[in-house]
Amino acid sequence: MTASTSSARFRGRSSPRLHLTALSGALAAAALITVTLLGGVLAPYRATELSGPSLSPPGQEHLLGTNALGQDVASQLILGARASVLVAVLAGAGTVVLGTLVGVAAGWFGGATESALMRFTDLVLVLPKLGSSLDRVDGG
Repeated sequence: MTASTSSARFRGRSSPRLHLTALSGALAAAALITVTLLGGVLAPYRATELSGPSLSPPGQEHLLGTNALGQDVASQLILGARASVLVAVLAGAGTVVLGTLVGVAAGWFGGATESALMRFTDLVLVLPKLGSSLDRVDGG
């Protein structure tokens, strides 16, 4: 079997490693969403409740220990996931809405409007890379 036939043999199929990566990501996302939805039930304490001695190590009563105020760290982590997931969902939805509006406007008006909107989009896409490259030049 030659190299060309062996590559043609697997064309159109993804590697098993890709499936494992996708499954791992889906399981992690499902776990985060489950913890977010069931946070009030899963958290053993309220986030601001003083539940034990200050800076106690992880144990049966406090799975991740306590912070300097004696609050359960696991409860804070579980209940804090709600805000993180909400921000992520809102940011994703806002990006989709804004991108759709810009794309529709560019397609509808065409010409100079399309060129201006696409250059603006290019600028927005390059800004994060520009910041990190300036940081490298600065020596940070």
